[in-house]
Amino acid sequence: MSYIFLALQGSYSSTSITLFRNNEEILTLGGESIRASSQLVPELDQLLKKTGHTLSDIQFMAVEQGPGAFTSLRVAITTANAIGFATNIPLVGIDGLHALAHEAAQSLCPSETTHIVPILNAYNDEVYYGIYPLIGTECGQALEHGYEKVSALRQKLVSQPAIKPFVLGNGTILHHEFFKQAFGENQVLTNKKHMQSSIQNIARMGLAAWKSNHEQGEKKLTPLYLKTQTFATR
Repeated sequence: MSYIFLALQGSYSSTSITLFRNNEEILTLGGESIRASSQLVPELDQLLKKTGHTLSDIQFMAVEQGPGAFTSLRVAITTANAIGFATNIPLVGIDGLHALAHEAAQSLCPSETTHIVPILNAYNDEVYYGIYPLIGTECGQALEHGYEKVSALRQKLVSQPAIKPFVLGNGTILHHEFFKQAFGENQVLTNKKHMQSSIQNIARMGLAAWKSNHEQGEKKLTPLYLKTQTFATR
């Protein structure tokens, strides 16, 4: 069966909106600016015109839910919800930390890795993080996730000698040396291609979730802020 769907990512200053047919990428539009997320609706309109499709062709939208920069993420999720509400297109939410760990497990991890630790910039010397066990070329469910001061997260990992972490994500740009001193150069990735999960991986995970849920999605998604959730718990 052929699935035509959209993948959307906009949790930081750059946005991507892509039309897919199954796992084939048809066209991507997006950009990087302080107002990039506010351009999602015009870009969607342009995307459909360029590819000769209409909203009635779209079966679902795979949307990265965060975590990320508060304003960018809020605008992206609000836009996805508005499109879904106006068109009855179901939404499939993807956890950005899990997606980055999933992508790393496929081909990026050094052989000695036992756990994948994606870290995303949460500002003020804090990072959003997850700790995922590596099982062959797959990542298991997160042992924990949330946000921490960078120093507290490093100490948490160092205090567990059974964990040999592979650290990646846009949080490594600011804190590369800090983690490299603890775990070694090979265990910290700063390649700019892997600062977040790729839109292609968001699409793959979205399509897999759509199929496994018997082609059922959500009418409304909630941003994965993590900080707000932790504050509420505290």
